[in-house]
Amino acid sequence: TEESPFIHDGEECGVVLDGTLEVHIGNDTLVLEAGDSVYFHSAIPHWFCNPNSEPAVLVWAITPPSF
Repeated sequence: TEESPFIHDGEECGVVLDGTLEVHIGNDTLVLEAGDSVYFHSAIPHWFCNPNSEPAVLVWAITPPSF
């Protein structure tokens, strides 16, 4: 969870294995549930939030690796 959107070079994709993830990309907000996935260019301002008290389990990939 971030307090404000961030940007960086590259691309990101992820899949939610369990729980819920709120994904903010530019002006769009997506609510992902188990089995949902997302792909976007990291140059678009983005941030993530778990809207529930239960943990979310994700698999996330970023290219080029920068973290």
